[in-house]
Amino acid sequence: QIRFIANQVYNHPGITDAQLTELELTVKKQPTPIPVPAEAPDIDIKSVNGREVVIRVHNDGPLVRRKPEGVAVVTVWAFFGENPPEDATGWRFMGQSGRTTTTLDFGPSETANTVWITAFWSNAKGQQGPACEPVKVNLPASGVLPSVGKMKVAA
Repeated sequence: QIRFIANQVYNHPGITDAQLTELELTVKKQPTPIPVPAEAPDIDIKSVNGREVVIRVHNDGPLVRRKPEGVAVVTVWAFFGENPPEDATGWRFMGQSGRTTTTLDFGPSETANTVWITAFWSNAKGQQGPACEPVKVNLPASGVLPSVGKMKVAA
């Protein structure tokens, strides 16, 4: 019964926080808006193993492992070729991650050996911040190397 009356009070369009306090009802906190990420992230290349590249995306220095406040995911893009384009054309979506460290697999199907990687933060609403400066990575040749038979060592 009391809960029903309290809900009626809460749902009244003209009720103020002061009136709720006076009635000894809990003043509900208003949700704080999640801002659009303002800063572009930095990318560190942690390792290149064959055509797999492990990157770490961060803002607060290379030793900080957390995402910035209000950031939900990082979105990563790649461009294959000698010079990255100035606009979004030609970039390939590589994925999204809730982690700051991720592995990108460029596989043997891509023939280019130079890849540029860029990324941007997104908040929980999917609003995107600015992209970082592209980072260049040289990958080994994508073809399969010929196998070499056993070598004999001269004594």
